[in-house]
Amino acid sequence: MQVKINESIFEGEYGLLSDHDGTLVYGGEEAHTKLVKRYFQILKIDPSLSEPGTSFVGLLRDQLPSQQQSSSIVDLFYEGRNLAFQKPSDDEIKVVLDRISQSINGGIDAELKKELRKATEEIIQSLRDSLKVRFFEDSSKFLNQPHFPNKSCIVTGCPADIMASNARFHGIDLSKSFKGAICADDKNGPQKPDPTPYIKGARLIGISPDKCVALEDSYSGLLAAVRAGCLSVFVNRGNKPISEKVEKLIGDSSVLTIQTLDQVRFSN
Repeated sequence: MQVKINESIFEGEYGLLSDHDGTLVYGGEEAHTKLVKRYFQILKIDPSLSEPGTSFVGLLRDQLPSQQQSSSIVDLFYEGRNLAFQKPSDDEIKVVLDRISQSINGGIDAELKKELRKATEEIIQSLRDSLKVRFFEDSSKFLNQPHFPNKSCIVTGCPADIMASNARFHGIDLSKSFKGAICADDKNGPQKPDPTPYIKGARLIGISPDKCVALEDSYSGLLAAVRAGCLSVFVNRGNKPISEKVEKLIGDSSVLTIQTLDQVRFSN
C-alpha cells in the first residue's frame, strides 16, 4: 500500500484510525459546546486550571468536590446532548429530563439540579430546529476511495449510544467503511488526550500504532494520537487559524496538516 498525504508518501501496510465528529461528520460540536459553556458557568468551572486538553468529565472531577456529584452531572449532560439530536417536542424534552433528574438522588442539591436541568432544556429547544448530523463534503469521497484500507477504526470521545442513535436518526452508516469503533467516552475508560483510545484502536485492527494514519481535528485528539505513536494528521478545514498549543504540537511531533480529506490518498 502507498499512502500519500499532501506531498509526503509512505509505503507499506497502513491502517486508518479516525476521529468522528468534526473530522468525518459535523453535528455534535455545537450541542456539546453550548452545553459545556453553560454548565461551566453554572458550576464555576475554569478550564485553565486543568491540564490543556482535559475532557469535560476530567474538568468536573478536577474541580468539583465529589466524584458522586461529577458523575450525576455527567449523566444529565449526556442525556441532554443526545436528546438535542432527536428534534424532540417540548413534552418529550420534559419527560426525558424529568426521568434523568429523578434518577439523580445524590451528589447535587435541589437548586443546582433545577438550574442545570433548566439550562439543558433551554439549549435543546434552541438547537432542535437547526441541529443535524451530516457528512462533510469531502468525507464521502474519502471513504469511497478504491483502495480505502480494510483495516480501519473510528476512535472517538463520543459515547457509543449517542454515536449509534445519531447515525440511525440521520441515516449515516459508517460501518461500511470502518471495522469497529473505540468510544472512549466518560463511562468507558481513559479519554483523549490519553493515548489509550488510539492504542486500543490499533489493537482492534491488528496494526501497530506507528503504522496507523490518525485523523484528528482537535488538540486533545491530536495529542492522544501523537502520544500513541501514530502517523498523526491534523484536519484544519477552511485553513482556520491554529492555536499556539496545536502549532507547537505540530512542530514538536512532525504532525502533518491538511485542509481537506482529499489530501489523503490510498493506493496499491
